[in-house]
Amino acid sequence: MDRVIVIGGGITGAFVAYFLASHQVPVLVIDHDQAGPAASLVNPGGINPLHGPEIPGRMETFAIHSYQLHRQHWSRIHELSGLDFHGRKISRLAVARSPEDQLLLLENKKLYDRQAGFSAEWLEPGALHALEPLIHQEVIGALLLEGNATVDARMYTKAVTEAAKALGADFIAGQVKTVQASAGGVGIELADGRSYESRQVVLATGPWAPFLTEQLGVTLPIRPVKGQLLLVEFPDTRFKHDITWRTNGLYCHGPGRYWLGGTHEEQGFDQSITGAGRATILATLARILTNGDKCVVIDHQAAFRAVTPDGLPVVGKLSPYDHIFIGSGSGPKGMLLSAGIGRVIAEMIMGQRGPEGMAFLAPDRFNQMGSA
Repeated sequence: MDRVIVIGGGITGAFVAYFLASHQVPVLVIDHDQAGPAASLVNPGGINPLHGPEIPGRMETFAIHSYQLHRQHWSRIHELSGLDFHGRKISRLAVARSPEDQLLLLENKKLYDRQAGFSAEWLEPGALHALEPLIHQEVIGALLLEGNATVDARMYTKAVTEAAKALGADFIAGQVKTVQASAGGVGIELADGRSYESRQVVLATGPWAPFLTEQLGVTLPIRPVKGQLLLVEFPDTRFKHDITWRTNGLYCHGPGRYWLGGTHEEQGFDQSITGAGRATILATLARILTNGDKCVVIDHQAAFRAVTPDGLPVVGKLSPYDHIFIGSGSGPKGMLLSAGIGRVIAEMIMGQRGPEGMAFLAPDRFNQMGSA
């Protein structure tokens, strides 16, 4: 098979390369930090398949499939890369501050109860404070969730990259300037003048995907959403669980360190970290923990997620082309869905039949919505 070119070396592009190289398919990955940090490197690393848009619903099967792929390939990725990305299962306390919060969590409990390998137990305040005494007194209870997993996002992306290289994939640094398609393939020109051609190309450029698809005459409503995160320590305090409230929370990150997330800001590609973002995150923490004001901020970062209008990723052939594929738009589920998207695109390129029921993620769904 001719060499496949993957544009974008974040976690999704790395997994496309990994799965192709695992089947001896020649692959070249071109990556460049185009406008700021990507979320592949700046996120808490959650591999959580039972939360997110249309879960439960159409995304549930694919999310579980992606979760299982991560767990199945951890040992091989570690062996091939030689890197410790701290993959492990975690316990999470999802807290409720209102009856409305509690109702939503109890609905989510049903999903955990029916999924093998996962469990959820409702805890009243007494039992909750026995586990984590510093939970805020206004919290009325929590779900103790078991079965989710986590990685060090930065190290995991590097490990999948190194594993793909060990299997024969090539990676180069370069900024893609133009992409031109013809019946026979795709021509790619880099900003430094280098050029490449391939019969099959994968676009895995996250929120920057529209810059390339528009050159191909295809408009996709993928937009950047900035998320700010804080890395913190708590003097003389250790938490045994991730602790979340709604879409925000505290996530364990190595001994005594925790990610605090996060913000959701639609400001284009403005990558600045802000005092307002920090204040928002710390204010949310103060509603979860009694000692939220005791944390010491040791890092403050921001990154862009690729988001679509329906909150679902864009996966498949870039119509009307049969030889251009795209994997983008996973939003806050990018780390989880990377393995599933990588596997699906690799299978499509190799002419294999991927998972059933994937048509609702196809890029041309937005054209269909517009004509409806």
